[in-house]
Parts: sequence; structure tokens; C-alpha cells
Amino acid sequence: MHKPGHFGLSLLATSFLVLLTVDLGYPHWGILIAAAGTAAGNLPDIDNKPIVPFKHHGWTHTVLFVLLSGLFVVPIALVGYWSFVQFGAEIPVNIPMPSEFEYIALGIVLYIASVLGGLSHLFGDTLSTAGGTLLIRPWKPVSNNHVRIGVTTAGNPVYNTGFFILGVGSHLVIYQSFLGII
Repeated sequence: MHKPGHFGLSLLATSFLVLLTVDLGYPHWGILIAAAGTAAGNLPDIDNKPIVPFKHHGWTHTVLFVLLSGLFVVPIALVGYWSFVQFGAEIPVNIPMPSEFEYIALGIVLYIASVLGGLSHLFGDTLSTAGGTLLIRPWKPVSNNHVRIGVTTAGNPVYNTGFFILGVGSHLVIYQSFLGII
């Protein structure tokens, strides 16, 4: 799967979490949750960069990597949120100062969003019909078995665009219903 498809899948994976937080009265967390999920959802493909010495679909495409990458995404998101609350006084958006309990809850929710985003990436890659070295082995180091559903090619524009539209659409519906438009 390519970036638009992974982006859409990570938004789909986090949409229920966003809906929950919006319904609980924290609509400003929703965008942060979606951002953490999509960031973590694109992290496994860091092995495509020339400066990264790992082979594509190697250890960055494992559940272990997904679980560990959340530990990096969450602090960055929390610092960004804290900075926005502290220094965003000129921005015409009312973001309340969270309590310690709310920061802890937000951290937990962001970690869950990161894991969901990362797992959605692995799921998207299993949809590919590619074989050989492009097969992912998500359970390494516990198991070397590959997982492939194999319903489409990675570059299929129908799947990539379809997942993108579904993911963005799911979040638009959540926020439009919150704002009373739907």
C-alpha cells in the first residue's frame, strides 16, 4: 500500500477513539489523536529512506516495532500539545489547561492511537499481493511466519484512494456531527 492508503487506514483505525473523546467532551484531543495515529501509521515505512540501514518490510513492519514506536510518538505529541496550550494564547481557539489526570489519560489515549495507526499500516501491507522479500513477518522475533491477505497490488489507485477517502470521511463525519452540522 502507498502513503494515501496508509494515511486513510490510520485515520479509519483511530476514528472510533476520536469519536469517544469528542463525545466525552474533549474535541481538541481528536486532532492530536488522529495526528499521532497517522504519524505512527507511517513510521514503519521509515525503512524506505536511504539513510536508514534496514531492509524494507523488515523489523519496522513488526508488532514489536509498532508497540515501541508509540513510546516515541506519544512524548512528542504531548510536548506539542503542552506547547500549544502554554504559548498559543494569541490563537483564537479555546484550549483548556488539562489537569495531571487529563495529561495521563491523553498519554494513554495517544499510545492506543499510535498502536492502532501502526497496526493499520501492517494490515495495509498484508493486503498486497507482493511476495518474496516484500512479505511482512509481523510476529518477529516470536515467529518467522509471513502474513498476506493478497487482494490487491500495493499501488492500486482504487484501494489507496478508497481508503484515503474513507479515513478522511470518517473524521469529517465525527467533527461535523460534533459541530451540529449533521
